Amino acid sequence: MITYPYLKEGAAIGVTAPSSGVSPQLHELLKRSRQRMEEQGYNVQFGDTVWTQDKAKSAPATIRAAEFNRMMSDSKIDIIIPPWGGELLIEILEAVDFEELKLPVVYDIDCGHVPPQLTLINGAYAEVEVLASSGTGTVKQTFKP
Repeated sequence: MITYPYLKEGAAIGVTAPSSGVSPQLHELLKRSRQRMEEQGYNVQFGDTVWTQDKAKSAPATIRAAEFNRMMSDSKIDIIIPPWGGELLIEILEAVDFEELKLPVVYDIDCGHVPPQLTLINGAYAEVEVLASSGTGTVKQTFKP
């Protein structure tokens, strides 16, 4: 069973774009999203990468990784959410400070755009079982202290 992190009352949400950013014609959507979350009592902090988009990515990998690492190590941010996905997050993995990850990061794994999509959470223990004969399997994630 997957146990998802939850937003506590008044939580600070960091929004960074480790892959795709948001093009200017959609900035109003981000602003309205922030307004709605703040009306519910949350504090939303956008990183610079959210507001830019060029050739399927928000910024060069070093800038995306630095902003991600900064938000992950910021004790005032409770959870990080990207504006949406993209295929170039993989470019920042070498620069992510995995030893310092302190917040849950929720990933949506969309393998070949065929349902069901699989949500994974960093910091969780996973048991994976795949049946070679059929190619089917299961993933069980749990948080352990």
